[in-house]
Amino acid sequence: SSNRAELTVEDDGVGKKEDGRINGTGLGTKIVKAMALSMGAEMEYLQRQVGTTARLSFTLQPDLTPNEM
Repeated sequence: SSNRAELTVEDDGVGKKEDGRINGTGLGTKIVKAMALSMGAEMEYLQRQVGTTARLSFTLQPDLTPNEM
């Protein structure tokens, strides 16, 4: 069995422009980047009509307790 997992986060905010620049404050992007960094995750953004989808792929850490996550 694989020890990889995927977390997809979607919102219906103003999203990103086609050239990758952020619309709005960029707060959602900053939060998702911080999550990815803390998890050692690979991050990719997917285009949507409205809003943004971020997909985080990461390795599960079975030896961590909830307080260590």
